Amino acid sequence: MRILPATCLAQGEVLWMRGQQFVKSREKTTNSREKKTGSREKIIALLSEDGALTMAALARRIGITPKAVEKQIARLKADGILERIGPDKGGRWRIRQRGSLGGKVQ
Repeated sequence: MRILPATCLAQGEVLWMRGQQFVKSREKTTNSREKKTGSREKIIALLSEDGALTMAALARRIGITPKAVEKQIARLKADGILERIGPDKGGRWRIRQRGSLGGKVQ
């Protein structure tokens, strides 16, 4: 029997034996999705307060990477929830609809 060092697993991950190989459980994936949903809602809340926030400022306030903020904003734009008004420098974000936060369309 092979014993894996504890550093091979992230917190909350579990290994299951399937045939001759170990398979990680999907527990971490579920937590990851919940965290992304929370980040998305935090981005919407912050931008509804101050539409002039930069992606870097959003990342610092939420505690995620700037690349993660960029991906979330791209999804929000694709879903029609968020739009950019004006140029990259000096422009602002506008929330078109609040979605799961229960607000009205602006």
